[in-house]
Amino acid sequence: IPQEKPVKPRESLMKMGGTIGVPLQFGWDVAREAELGRNVDYKLFSQGRFCSNFGHPFLIETDEFPEECEARCTSMPTCMYFTIYLANGWCQISSRCNEEAESGDRSAVTFAKKVADYSCSSHSPRADCLGGWVAEL
Repeated sequence: IPQEKPVKPRESLMKMGGTIGVPLQFGWDVAREAELGRNVDYKLFSQGRFCSNFGHPFLIETDEFPEECEARCTSMPTCMYFTIYLANGWCQISSRCNEEAESGDRSAVTFAKKVADYSCSSHSPRADCLGGWVAEL
């Protein structure tokens, strides 16, 4: 007689942040390019706010200053956003920023990772790389 496993809801908010990957909206190859450290740059995303992501965990929270926080994000293929708190040297690293919240510390600055997009020149380009109408289905 097979034993049944009890079915119970999972608490997804308790998920270990370090296991969250890069959302597909950034493209399939972004994590690979980021891991290789090629063509990584950052742009200002917001000020006075942080990536709250509906309560989902950060990949990492640590007491690092801006240069260290940026270097850590660059070294992590799953990091796509980082928030630095200039007043007290705090760093929050996230794979996504689907929701922001007002920070209690007005010195918060969030940056978004930018990885060069070479997918149009790849052997398997995205559909929008091919121009307009391609074929009838």
